[in-house]
Amino acid sequence: MGLESTFVESSGLHQSAIAHSHCECGGSSDPGKQLHEHRHHCIKRREFDTRKHALAYSFLRELDQSITQGQLGQLVLSTGGVKITWSKTLRTTAGRATWRRSKIRLHNYGVDGDEIKHHHYATIELAEKVVDDEDKLMNTLAHEFCHLATFMITKIITNPHGKEFRQWARKCSLVFGARGVNVTTRHGYKINFEYIWKCTGCEIEVKRHSRSVNPRKICCVFCKGKSQANQAHSEGQCQVW
Repeated sequence: MGLESTFVESSGLHQSAIAHSHCECGGSSDPGKQLHEHRHHCIKRREFDTRKHALAYSFLRELDQSITQGQLGQLVLSTGGVKITWSKTLRTTAGRATWRRSKIRLHNYGVDGDEIKHHHYATIELAEKVVDDEDKLMNTLAHEFCHLATFMITKIITNPHGKEFRQWARKCSLVFGARGVNVTTRHGYKINFEYIWKCTGCEIEVKRHSRSVNPRKICCVFCKGKSQANQAHSEGQCQVW
């Protein structure tokens, strides 16, 4: 037997993601409370970071066994299983599921017909800046797992949030609902931002994960006022598609 060719089906590559703007009016009137919450969040975040890799793979195994009875894991067994990666560049998107399939034709000399084998490659990408606690991890992972099940098992690749996805989502929510899992087509998350720039005129706020705004060079796009830096724990919204 010999390897003839390998094909990658580009139609099998799908992503689920959404970008969201983070300009808001107003802010907390208690900076001391903000600072206290920020420090508390940092402590919890560091503790979560030490466990998140093990938690992710452990829950992925639970999802596979309970939701697909091991079918999804079996499909990716030859390629090392579903890969879970943590991204620093995904900042307003909680997760993304990617799948592709290669087809290999093996010559069976002396036997009628060649043998066709398929290899599945699946990855779930999680956003470090967004998925910062166990609840977000489980819900995001379950959402992206439902995408993979829709692509690989139900074999629907043209409608990522159609009835097939919703069927998998209902099953996940039923099985893991007692643990806070509720898979929907859109899921809003609070994002913890490290820095806020507030306009001294109209009080519009710009929130970022780093010191990327220079108030000396940039003025408010709405009233042309000056921005004032305020390093504090802040929350925004993120949606998962």
